[in-house]
This record gives sequence, structure tokens and C-alpha cells, in this order.
Amino acid sequence: MPIIILGDFNADYRDPRGVDDPNPGEQPVVSDICPTPGGAKCNAYSTMIEAGFENASPDAKNARYFTWGAAALLDGPDKRRAKIAKQLGNQYGFTDRLDYIFTKNVYATVSSKIIGNVWPDGSGVWNCGSKICFPSDHAGVVSTIELPRMAGAIDPDLDSHARLAFTPWYLLVGVIPLFLIWRITRRLRR
Repeated sequence: MPIIILGDFNADYRDPRGVDDPNPGEQPVVSDICPTPGGAKCNAYSTMIEAGFENASPDAKNARYFTWGAAALLDGPDKRRAKIAKQLGNQYGFTDRLDYIFTKNVYATVSSKIIGNVWPDGSGVWNCGSKICFPSDHAGVVSTIELPRMAGAIDPDLDSHARLAFTPWYLLVGVIPLFLIWRITRRLRR
């Protein structure tokens, strides 16, 4: 059976981060409880991969496909993180990848892309004209997935049945002449 799980997992593949690693989004850091960067014990992304799921969305390790970094007030890039995002390779201020589409037992991922990760006026200009410019501080992940055709999934044939001897059309064909005869007879009696 195909399984598709998607959403905001609040887990970048780098979490928990090393103490000296760039961490502008203040994601979890290595600790006694979570001692290994990117370890499945403390990281939903790694847990899903180790459980046999595939990331059906664009490469989570490529900074161009990061999905989190807009300001919490939804009014544009978070200025505090924008500089670090550019150093990481994302010109629009996204510093972390938190949103995924995970699949298991699917035939193929046909296409996948990130949407809403490009500011409307380009990377150097921000002119929204409103206090709120985005529906979320996350970019969206969109994938087209081809599901396998499963045995028994095809609708079975309907049982054959004989046609009724009496149908509504026969009734209509019989009622119209009777109505006409009644109407004509009534006129003639006047």
C-alpha cells in the first residue's frame, strides 16, 4: 500500500546542529540528549529516512530548496537570517529545510518543486505594500507522485441482469395515446 506523509517536520537534516555550526534559525543543537548531528534519535527527517521512506521533495541538502526563513510577521525576509542564508547558498533568506513529502511503496516521483521561495520583487528588492505579504513563513513543497496499480484495485464487473419487460418508456408510450383519446372524447361531448 502506498504511504505518503507530508508536512512541517520542524527538522532540518543538519539537526541537532554542532555548537559552532551556522544556526540562524536557532534549531536544536548537540547535547547530552541528542549527541549526534543529523542522528535519527532526535531528528524527524533522519527518522523517516531510516524507516525506509524516500524524500519525494527536492534535495533537502541543497540550500536552493530550503523552505523556512521568512520573517515571523510574514512581511518579507528575516533580516537577521538573510545574510547567513546567502552564505549557505540561498539568495532569498531561507536558512533551513523543515518541510517534506515522504513516500513509501510508490511507483515514482514524477516531479517535485518548491513554491513560494522567491520574493516577488527579486532578491535585492522588497516592496510588498502591505504589512502581511505571505500566507506563511514557510515555502511550499509540491510533488507529483505516480502510484502503483495494485492487484484487486480494478472494479469488478457488475453481475449481468435481464432487461425489465416493463420500463418507464413503455408506460409513457401507453399513457400519451390514452391521454389524447380522453381529451378528444371530452371535446366531442361538449
